[in-house]
Amino acid sequence: VTEEDPFFGDKADTLEQEGLPLSKSYLLRADELPSEEVLTFMRLCLLKEKDAFILEPIFRDDLWKDHIREPFSEQNEGEICDLMVDWASQRSGGFSKPLDENMLILESGRMFPGSREERALAACVGEQRALKSISEFFQRRRASFSDIQFYQERRLIKLNLLTEDGRSTYDPFKDDIA
Repeated sequence: VTEEDPFFGDKADTLEQEGLPLSKSYLLRADELPSEEVLTFMRLCLLKEKDAFILEPIFRDDLWKDHIREPFSEQNEGEICDLMVDWASQRSGGFSKPLDENMLILESGRMFPGSREERALAACVGEQRALKSISEFFQRRRASFSDIQFYQERRLIKLNLLTEDGRSTYDPFKDDIA
């Protein structure tokens, strides 16, 4: 969370309430999905514009554990996906060889097992695999937005204004609506 963010104070208060720092590093691995905490932290950091209402003190007690634990809005989740795909792409561009080529070299047996060169290449392949995995995860996530229930829909269902399948519970012919 940066101090330039117009909602810095509210976001900082939320993180403080949860015992988290303003800036945090997370370990992302090729064989693991990003943790719930990573996604929640990113949702908070990227809340803005019309979504920022949820930062109001009245929602604060439930913000971290409920409201942004799950996808908040299509805009917010889309920005997370775009940010992470761009981040992974930029980092991947810094390698001298593509992942496939590095894996072929590593698997070819041309390097002395346990040598510095082999360990360095193995570390490079691991990082490239992690970046590829992260990029693919967020690309799939963005493509699945039609299957994701965002905050607004979850809230309307909780208030019994929508059914689980997204249909309105409003009946204009019912007389008992106050």
